[in-house]
Amino acid sequence: MAVIALIRRVAKKDYVDEFLAAYEKERPRDKPGFITEYLTRVEGANLPGLRELGLLHPCTDGVAFLNVAFWESEEAFIAAFNPQPGYFESETECEPRKRAILHIESMASSLPPKAGT
Repeated sequence: MAVIALIRRVAKKDYVDEFLAAYEKERPRDKPGFITEYLTRVEGANLPGLRELGLLHPCTDGVAFLNVAFWESEEAFIAAFNPQPGYFESETECEPRKRAILHIESMASSLPPKAGT
């Protein structure tokens, strides 16, 4: 069954446009196992469950975003990005990325079509 990768990224306040441009370039459109993703600005969001995961805590140094990505498997996500603890782009981000991988057990409907199809 598919997985959801939640990735909290914090852009430097003065580099949001550069962060978004870099994000567009690194989208995994043609990576094996990639389905689709969404990037959401989460400033001021009141979502206690995600806050408890450490994905939405307030950030005074930057602008927080939550990337919600759907992959065919955790292995496909790891193969595409090789995520390393503590990693972030120091030019545009001001703190390490935080990730959570959620394994989908059941769905009420099907996932959107794979990106690029």
